[in-house]
Amino acid sequence: MFTPEERAMLDRYPGKLLSEAHALSLALQEECPQLGTDDLSEDEMVDLWRWYKAQYDAMLRHSRRWNWWAAVHVFIEDAQKLLEQTESDLVN
Repeated sequence: MFTPEERAMLDRYPGKLLSEAHALSLALQEECPQLGTDDLSEDEMVDLWRWYKAQYDAMLRHSRRWNWWAAVHVFIEDAQKLLEQTESDLVN
């Protein structure tokens, strides 16, 4: 079904996603603008909202990638089980 190289690549993908999520979280923490004062102008509030919205959208995109990978992983596992069952039925 998959070559050993392809299987190794698929096995490494969740780790890659976790590393990207960790790096994204660290970047968000470093660049996070602070409110600090209560006297922000409307323009400053809009800029702050845009910044947080962009970061939220980035996290949503990453979450969708993770969910997509989970679905693909389940499909791959099911296909391998079916293949193994078929091969064992042929042997018997």
